[in-house]
Amino acid sequence: MSPPAEGANNRRAPPRRGGGAPHPIEPTTPRQWEARIHLHWSRLAELTDGYRDLITDVTEHRRRLPVW
Repeated sequence: MSPPAEGANNRRAPPRRGGGAPHPIEPTTPRQWEARIHLHWSRLAELTDGYRDLITDVTEHRRRLPVW
């Protein structure tokens, strides 16, 4: 097989999820760890509030779920 022509697009497709080597874990300080945990808990709280509001709106007939 001959080498690609000059100027040819030599980029490769990105690896599939789970197919590549695991990313190295960067060392974190306790403060960074606490900030990351707080961020994840905040996101989880926002999700639960949103679902609770959706359930309330559906049960009180203010909102309908799509029918497939």
